[in-house]
Amino acid sequence: MGKHNHRPRLYDFPFTKTIDSRWSDIDRYGHLNNTVYYVLYDALINSYYTAHCGWDPADASQQIGLVVSSATDYFDIVDGFPHPITLGLAVTKLGNSSVEFKIGVFQGAKDQQGIVNSYDTAKAIGKFVHVFVDRSTNKTNPNGLSPNLRNGLVKILKEKPNL
Repeated sequence: MGKHNHRPRLYDFPFTKTIDSRWSDIDRYGHLNNTVYYVLYDALINSYYTAHCGWDPADASQQIGLVVSSATDYFDIVDGFPHPITLGLAVTKLGNSSVEFKIGVFQGAKDQQGIVNSYDTAKAIGKFVHVFVDRSTNKTNPNGLSPNLRNGLVKILKEKPNL
């Protein structure tokens, strides 16, 4: 399946979120449908932006994030409904107006508090790259990311930023 030599563990991701899978998320084999991974990535990243970066994608933010690249490497089957899925999020590159995310997809045994074991290995690894542009022009701002976005993203940065 995937090509990584090192499969990250849940503790490698500074932000995590567990979601319940839905009946509509499964393919005919009962596995999480490939297209759903990207829906989950988008929801995870946008929830992080709104909760930790002061970003309002609906109408208040001057900048919007455009997806310019995405990919997934699969290692193990992720079961669909009714099995919960835990996602891990980290920033791996932070540029002047762009951000690259690494997303871990986890599904495993839970402890007594219902939390996935932090030593579980990822069943899939996603990559998602956003370039932020001005809402009115769709062009990058010469000043780069807004301070709120940058400050929130630095909190989950796992490598040195390219500033």
